[in-house]
Amino acid sequence: MRMLTGIMLAVVLVAGCAPSSHQALTRDYADRQQYTVNENYQSVYRRIQANARRCYETGLITAQMQVRSDLYTDIREGVISVVLSGGLGIDTYLGIEVKAIDDDHTRVTVYNALSSWNKAQPVIRRWVENTGNDC
Repeated sequence: MRMLTGIMLAVVLVAGCAPSSHQALTRDYADRQQYTVNENYQSVYRRIQANARRCYETGLITAQMQVRSDLYTDIREGVISVVLSGGLGIDTYLGIEVKAIDDDHTRVTVYNALSSWNKAQPVIRRWVENTGNDC
């Protein structure tokens, strides 16, 4: 909880420095890590989505950290974004793309806008590989 509070404080202090959409995050700002797992994309997506909501969704005085997610079964991919939404607009800090390679293999690409979110990368890798669900 202490780490989450620290992350939230850092997020509030740099509000406005992150892109406003997932597309802008992946196009212009992000550091990127990519992982491949031997598992169907839908189960990987659900696991990441559940952990992201549990770990990152929280309310502040005038803003909220939200996890926004969309699953596109027709193209076999999903997008999960962690955003700060409030009076100053929307800032996207973390973006996760989950794409099917085939029925039993999935590629996950994780983007983060700010170096303060680099600490999230190993945690998300454990979610992707199903080796942990820590925050």
